Amino acid sequence: MHFRFMSLTVLATILSLSFGFAKDAGAQPSPPPPSATFTVTFDGLVVHDLYDKHPKRALVVQGNAKSMRHVPLLITDTDIDENALSDSTGQPVFCGVMQGDTKETCRVLIDGFDMQIVGADGSVLTPVLTIDSTFDDLTPHLQKVTKGTIRDSVASDLPGPPIAGFFELTGGTLTACAFARPAFFDKDHDFDHEGNRYFAEIVTLTGSIKSQSKAVLQIRSNATLGEWVPVPHSKDAPLAIRIDNHAPRHNGKLMATPRHWALIRKVLILPADGFPAVCPAPYDVNDDDEPACSKGPSVFMQQNVNLCIGDAPVVSLDALLKSRMTAMRSKTLETLSGQRTGEPSLELLPGCANSTYP
Repeated sequence: MHFRFMSLTVLATILSLSFGFAKDAGAQPSPPPPSATFTVTFDGLVVHDLYDKHPKRALVVQGNAKSMRHVPLLITDTDIDENALSDSTGQPVFCGVMQGDTKETCRVLIDGFDMQIVGADGSVLTPVLTIDSTFDDLTPHLQKVTKGTIRDSVASDLPGPPIAGFFELTGGTLTACAFARPAFFDKDHDFDHEGNRYFAEIVTLTGSIKSQSKAVLQIRSNATLGEWVPVPHSKDAPLAIRIDNHAPRHNGKLMATPRHWALIRKVLILPADGFPAVCPAPYDVNDDDEPACSKGPSVFMQQNVNLCIGDAPVVSLDALLKSRMTAMRSKTLETLSGQRTGEPSLELLPGCANSTYP
């Protein structure tokens, strides 16, 4: 699930709000070469901090030590320089086919480092940071929904708890696609009376290098003494990376649940009236209003069909959340290397039992 934080004084429409960024009106004289283009996919629990007093960046939120554990990963194609990736992040790199995937990739645990894309010649991205209507529609506005404020610590040069990593949003276009099934905020926090709505499952940043030089990933961390260093890749092809922040996989299946939305409270200063729950709604096979990431209900929705409907939860296997992960750090490394992780326990989604489906 994806969320954003923005200043309400700049523009006030949501829950998934465009921040009034000007689009780059200057057309490219010719299409950029493939090597000058990039795609960054944000998959899992990520906050897009677009607050006007902070650096614009994606925040990869840490899970908890036991319950609601997460394994935040930077995933790249295998043409990446593995030594440079390991040296710059201070983490071991695992390459191969991850369980549940079909493509060979390289991945590293996101733990205390910052990422960005620049041109090989140091040039900037194009367009200037632009918000597509899909991102606008699907990504909830945290300040509006929670009535809270984001912690200033998210503006530090390097991430620290409760943030595992940063990705700098220095340019490009943000788009989103939705979970196949809608959901709604519990009735005590549905301040806009939206009722049923769609949430972003995947957010994508796309763009190119203004000078048309090769797009390159840069990383800074304690291992680089806080300096940006390039992580080269060998192919003259579009740069594609993925920021993946899910609970540990179970038999190769991503364990995404709306319960983990509660982890967002770590980056917020909240009022006393609590934190909203996200309650899944019935899936309408005829509803094609929003761009869905997949053709059918995702794992997120398959597990939560009957929760939050009526005055009391309907308890069934499909309505239970497989969310409490008890694996220790060794199991995290098993996820990195594509092996099976620990068994999850079953738990009802808190906060939704007394909410009425709109």
